[in-house]
Amino acid sequence: MGHRPIPLMPREKRPGLYKGAARGWVGMPAWADFATKEVEDWRLAQWMQWPEANVGLLHTAEFIAVDFDNDFAGCHAEIKELLAVIPGVVVRRQGKPSTYVQYFRADGDIKSSVYRVEDGNLLEVLALGRQSVAVGSVHPLGFTYVYVTPDTLDDTAISDLPLLDAATMAKIEDILRRHGWTEKATRGVGGGHAGDHASSGNGGSGLWGEVNRRAMAGLDAWVPALDIANLERTRKGWQGTAQWRPGGSGNPVHKRKRNLFIDANLCHDYGDARTYSPIDLVAASRGTDADDALMWLMQRVGPHLPPWQPKRLREAGAAL
Repeated sequence: MGHRPIPLMPREKRPGLYKGAARGWVGMPAWADFATKEVEDWRLAQWMQWPEANVGLLHTAEFIAVDFDNDFAGCHAEIKELLAVIPGVVVRRQGKPSTYVQYFRADGDIKSSVYRVEDGNLLEVLALGRQSVAVGSVHPLGFTYVYVTPDTLDDTAISDLPLLDAATMAKIEDILRRHGWTEKATRGVGGGHAGDHASSGNGGSGLWGEVNRRAMAGLDAWVPALDIANLERTRKGWQGTAQWRPGGSGNPVHKRKRNLFIDANLCHDYGDARTYSPIDLVAASRGTDADDALMWLMQRVGPHLPPWQPKRLREAGAAL
């Protein structure tokens, strides 16, 4: 039906490559390139043979999704009511209980964004430069991703999905604003819809802000572990290539400029005029969502908390 698959590491949300029994799985560099180029038949056949792989669906300028995260602000019902009147076939899938993704078509104007309040993420828009885990894959917490609607992506063309346009996104932002969201809290990821308001590395409060601050103070604990192309150390920190977004030169990733600069004050992609928080940068580089990025960073910079549960994270964040 025109969807673009990508292999993910077993029980993870991260695009990966299987290097055989001896080496196992490693992160896939430049995975976002497959959103704008065709996957060769031989490569797709190879991916299908890899053991225990999860599967992701690459989002494009025309195929996007809205990820309903934790409803901290009590706004999801109003947003769902707004989306329900858009003509088209409704397709939703669920992984972790109480959260789900709904798929849409777009006209190229919608960019990836994360909308959050102090307690955590409310909503994510997954567009070009992002991927979402496909049905049949296994969530890191053990849940299997399933469809929760009669219609599925297997029998629905992208052209039959509801159209999510800029006007509707503006209405969604109005709803979010009434429930406590502000533009300052929005993080553009891989070309965010509200990219002009992307948070600085030291921004944020609660647990999210604490992890961001720890990460900025200890770059060497996590930046080298990311799959950032052409990464090299500089006098102030690190620089590399944001391979998760298309380059303007048309060159392959290894020949693109190092426009991504990371130091103790700022994570900024000068090739895309975008500022990232450490959590955003991890999510973009690893091709995962912000919750997964948060936990990945916490394992490297702290604070060290019990295994992830939404309630525990909220309580821990309030205590910081």
